[in-house]
Amino acid sequence: MAQKIIITCAITGAIHTPSMSPYLPVTPQQIAEAAIAAAEAGAAIVHLHARDPEGLEVATPADAREILALKGGDKVAF
Repeated sequence: MAQKIIITCAITGAIHTPSMSPYLPVTPQQIAEAAIAAAEAGAAIVHLHARDPEGLEVATPADAREILALKGGDKVAF
């Protein structure tokens, strides 16, 4: 009997900054692309945090909307 699993992917982490890793997506475009890639690789849930231009976490609805607008059409359901 096959087991069902749910794969989640934390795209940005909460406290990480670009100085910790050059691979951390920062711009809305980079975050959206990473989320789409994770979904295409099998992630069922993508957890992310919007970032300001310096890479620090921001939590305004406008920041999230900018990322969601880039979601990739039918590739990912938000």
